[in-house]
Amino acid sequence: MNEITITEAKGTESPELIEFIKTIFPKSRIKISEQDIVFIAKDNEKLVGFVHFRELKKRQVLQGIGVSESHRNRGIGNMLVKKALQNKGLQNQEILLKVKSTNIAAINLYQKNGFTQKTFGSVITMTKKVNN
Repeated sequence: MNEITITEAKGTESPELIEFIKTIFPKSRIKISEQDIVFIAKDNEKLVGFVHFRELKKRQVLQGIGVSESHRNRGIGNMLVKKALQNKGLQNQEILLKVKSTNIAAINLYQKNGFTQKTFGSVITMTKKVNN
């Protein structure tokens, strides 16, 4: 594996990013606004991962996180979450997300990064308060 870089996405990367997200979540309706916080992972210049946050009612909602199948189990998801949590736009914010109770890898990733969970049937809601 080459060196993975994590950077905040720029507006010019939106078409490539949306196409990438569609490869991971083909049934999703994808909308990224200028106010959203998005970080991407690249292996050399190839897009291999993303994490996307959107503000909703004074909270940040983790809209999605994904890593290309060829780059999974290498810590890239963890790198994306850690980098995003350092972003000024997420400081002093509560972050919410939903994850299926069967998605053990994602639950472990979120717990490792300080999220706590509440279970509602087959859906788990996780939260984290990001402090300075």
